[in-house]
Amino acid sequence: MKEVKINWKKKAPLPMLVKAKNVLQSITDNATLFKTPPIDLKEFGAAIDRAELGYNGRENGKLAKLEYTNSFINLDGFLRKLAPYVSTLANGDAVIIGKAGFDPTSTEKKSVSVPDTAIAPMLNTPGNGKLKIKTKKVTDAKSYVHVVFLGQVSKITVEGSFLKIAPSTDPVIIISKGKLKEEINNLPIGATITVVVLAQNSAGIGAPSPEISKLIN
Repeated sequence: MKEVKINWKKKAPLPMLVKAKNVLQSITDNATLFKTPPIDLKEFGAAIDRAELGYNGRENGKLAKLEYTNSFINLDGFLRKLAPYVSTLANGDAVIIGKAGFDPTSTEKKSVSVPDTAIAPMLNTPGNGKLKIKTKKVTDAKSYVHVVFLGQVSKITVEGSFLKIAPSTDPVIIISKGKLKEEINNLPIGATITVVVLAQNSAGIGAPSPEISKLIN
């Protein structure tokens, strides 16, 4: 579905000014198509002239600089009132959006699939009860679930965006929205830990990685 792309910025005054002039000229030239604009086109033209004068005189003191800023805020307001009007009238037609002097964009979102299974992470135990986890990036993953078992390894079940871990008497540490590199401190020295990683995104959680164990130093 195409709509008007808001691709002008007050911090880029000259491109906005060019955009506004193009929009005014285009809508005027296609008046039979754009019959009921939500703004007065004469006022829009005056706003363009004001902004151009403000830009040219912006270095003539504090008041001139303030007028320059306010003139482009005002111009931005006119453009933003026109944008939804053109989008509605166009009803997804990029050609009509172009005839108004705007650029079309797409509101269609790329479909996202559940990430693939992560490979077993790399573990490093540098000492003092510290564990460093390094996971290889999984395509389309936005974050990673790190499950650290301190003892018995329980079964992990994935149901969409939910993770179920079978009950255990041994502690389990879960980092629910982890990064590719994570660090856990104050683990019991001499304990053997087991780590499983799962990639996740808006579509859900991927399958658990192979288990990997390490002795904590």
